[in-house]
Amino acid sequence: MNLSRNNNPEFAEKLMSTFFAGTPMSGEEKNECEKIWNECNNDRSEVLKKVVDICGDINSSQTRYLKAIAWSFNSTKYAQERIDAINQYLSNELYFNAFKDNVITLDHGIKKGEKFHRAIFLQYLATAYNSI
Repeated sequence: MNLSRNNNPEFAEKLMSTFFAGTPMSGEEKNECEKIWNECNNDRSEVLKKVVDICGDINSSQTRYLKAIAWSFNSTKYAQERIDAINQYLSNELYFNAFKDNVITLDHGIKKGEKFHRAIFLQYLATAYNSI
């Protein structure tokens, strides 16, 4: 795997997964994630900003998701960044991998996992607006 810290959403997702049970990683990936945590003095806010930075300027469902979730997990002092990122994410194609394990298609064609996924981000958005 390319462990570049620029325009690398796959690695950004690996780093993001260090916040919760997530993506399996190789030893090299774990080491690079640990290195970033150390460089950030184990400050979760700084690591979350690194996730956004590593996504770079790639505009994909994956990067929009990672930016939205990283800002949502960050301090409320980044409320405007959270609002912008969530609006950008929800107004475009969603990142299927974020909710694929919860997909059940309902009679009217809406996928249950997608509906729940959107609801979570709307809750994050409401929290951001409330903290401005």
